[in-house]
Amino acid sequence: MMSPEKTNKGKERFIRNGLAARATALYDRTHASMSLWDADLSLSLANSASSSRRGLDPDLRLRILHILHIPSPVSNPSSNISIPGVALCHLLTSPPPLDHPSSVHSLSKGGIHAVLFSFSSLAPPRLHALAQLCIRNPEDFAEGQEVYVWKPWQLLPMDTDALRRSIATSVDTDAAEEAAAAVDVFDLFGSGPSKAQCRDHVSQTALVCERFVILK
Repeated sequence: MMSPEKTNKGKERFIRNGLAARATALYDRTHASMSLWDADLSLSLANSASSSRRGLDPDLRLRILHILHIPSPVSNPSSNISIPGVALCHLLTSPPPLDHPSSVHSLSKGGIHAVLFSFSSLAPPRLHALAQLCIRNPEDFAEGQEVYVWKPWQLLPMDTDALRRSIATSVDTDAAEEAAAAVDVFDLFGSGPSKAQCRDHVSQTALVCERFVILK
């Protein structure tokens, strides 16, 4: 007869309210909250005029200055899968005050931040995409576009030196192309006072956004 210790050896035991259970519950709540927000905003957009901003009340407005990473399509898109896109963005507004003002200390109007956008992997219906603003649509991700963002978002520390390495060089590029690719990322904003101003305003805080609409 085998002892209980040997009998149970090698078998995984489910721990009620353990880390895995809590993580699953957190994911389910987050996904449900995101789905409700998506459905609510989709209804508002469907009831508004084509490409209308009326009726939208974002918590933050950004403008895309320079795209650092283009979102790539996935082989099996679903509502549970997001694809990332990264860009340097100019804050057009300051976020609303929160219960803990220190949490938004690094977000202020006029600042420049690296922003990670969490795009939907599901392409919007073709007719809907042509007629309406689309939520989290990677096809709208372009420099110069304005973005409406809603809470919650996340703030992450970021070394601004990493921005200078954001433009990768290819092994098969010639010297001229390599020199152009290796240019200081701040040079992309032009020369003179505007360049100096951009340097002064680039933040070491990156922004992660899941709830947003890119205006057409």
